[in-house]
Amino acid sequence: MTIAKPGKARAKIEEFIGLLSDLQQHELDIQEMELADIYPIDIARQDNEANTILQKIRKLRPLIQEISKRVSPDIDPRWFEEKKRNWIWQAKATSEDLIGELDLITIHQDIIGPAGPALVAEGLHPWIWNAAVSLWDSGHYKQAVENAWNALVKETQIKTRSTATGKRLYGNLFSVSSSDKRPLEFSDIEKETEDWISAHEGAHHYGMGCSQGIRNLRAHTTDILDEQEALEYLASLSVLARWIDKATLREREAS
Repeated sequence: MTIAKPGKARAKIEEFIGLLSDLQQHELDIQEMELADIYPIDIARQDNEANTILQKIRKLRPLIQEISKRVSPDIDPRWFEEKKRNWIWQAKATSEDLIGELDLITIHQDIIGPAGPALVAEGLHPWIWNAAVSLWDSGHYKQAVENAWNALVKETQIKTRSTATGKRLYGNLFSVSSSDKRPLEFSDIEKETEDWISAHEGAHHYGMGCSQGIRNLRAHTTDILDEQEALEYLASLSVLARWIDKATLREREAS
């Protein structure tokens, strides 16, 4: 896996290191106060400040672990957690190593050029990604695509007030030739113009392609679907989801 924005990732890791350093200093201050027999109320105040910092660390930690997994999979994610007595030192050292890895990625891109645009799954249309994410994270890519398709059908049915599925649902969705049956339109394009016809015909054929080509994955794939191919399927469904979400429901003329 790759990281889309190394600079932003680096900034988050630096924030994480700063919080770890603050927590480390608070622990040293508390130890010195205890040795100096400072009033317990002052120690309690320091403890409260340390707990606030620790909560910030815990909130940021999952993101740091995800960045680590993408940039340097060999790093044990437990090194960022409170597992050992010296965990703060270990988490700082590991984070600094991770910054080094990110700097190498940036240098590589500056010298050789970017590897190409990165498709970030979290940026897919929420109808698609929300339905796929839990299965995706567990490595069940084919099931994630199937779940996303089922979610898209459900959202389409809700929007068009239809109980149809598959070819029957998507066959007339944007159809120009069956205007009396077409439930959705792109109202931001002047009606009956060349652009309007192109947009609707394109969405019509695209929807039919997704319905007949992606709906039944067993016709195109084995039981195992690799990550790249699954992501391409999700991206295809995301395009259709955006068009359906954007489109306006036509008011049926009274007979």
